[in-house]
Amino acid sequence: MLFQQASFHCDHVQRIRIIGNWMTHGELAQSNKIYLLTGGKGKLHLDCGTYNMHAGRVMIYSAGTMQIGESDPAAPLEKIYIHFRAMTGGVLQLLRFAPPPICLEGEAAANMIALGDQLLAEWEQDYAVRSLATNALLMQMLLMAYRADEADRRAADGPAVINAEQGASRDHFEAVGRVLAVMTKHIDEPLSLVDLAECANLSPAHFGEVFKRLVGRSPMKFLESIRMQRAQQLLAQTEATVSEIAQQVGYRDPNYFSRAFCRHTRSTPSSYRNSLRVGDPGKIQ
Repeated sequence: MLFQQASFHCDHVQRIRIIGNWMTHGELAQSNKIYLLTGGKGKLHLDCGTYNMHAGRVMIYSAGTMQIGESDPAAPLEKIYIHFRAMTGGVLQLLRFAPPPICLEGEAAANMIALGDQLLAEWEQDYAVRSLATNALLMQMLLMAYRADEADRRAADGPAVINAEQGASRDHFEAVGRVLAVMTKHIDEPLSLVDLAECANLSPAHFGEVFKRLVGRSPMKFLESIRMQRAQQLLAQTEATVSEIAQQVGYRDPNYFSRAFCRHTRSTPSSYRNSLRVGDPGKIQ
């Protein structure tokens, strides 16, 4: 579900040479970032560890990460940086729940840096389809990162020297990520708040607070929304009966499912399916 509903948008791309340090006191990243390092030396302190920065490395991290950046005065850091959005389900920061490797070297990094040159060239153009081109290249770059071989992935070079003092802890993001995976994998099961809280290793009350703070809605409301999205897909793409679809999205009572579907879409399941029929009444478009 996380990647099936993901959308990506490139917000800014620039080549820069950094004289002196930047982000000296620890700042909360306001956007997702990719650093394509092409020269010089420096350090990047994140709330998960410290990374050496030098030519041939790629750094990727999400909005909400605490950050401090240093550039070596004797060898100023050179990089292409990309700020971008990556959302899923309309409300979730994808990289917080499905992070790519933070640091890459080797073939994966080299390919991403080459692609970054293309992305920068497209960004600097002024034409109607610039956004289409830059977003497509951004997605290709992220795919390279997610698919990178273990040999190209690099752990932190040192411990974290800053802590995330705002928002939820990394443990909370990991816990909610586990719950989102369970919701998607077991969408056909009658999951309860207690079931989901156990998956997160939190009490139901605490889990509900954490989930709503990170996702923007309660666990059960979010679960209902992904069930209704799946039901809409099944109504559009299959000939399964309403009762069968209710079972496939976790509702044992077809009438209760129909009421929930109507509440979510302002249409009954049958009316929704009929509205998709075009021409041949036996064909779902």
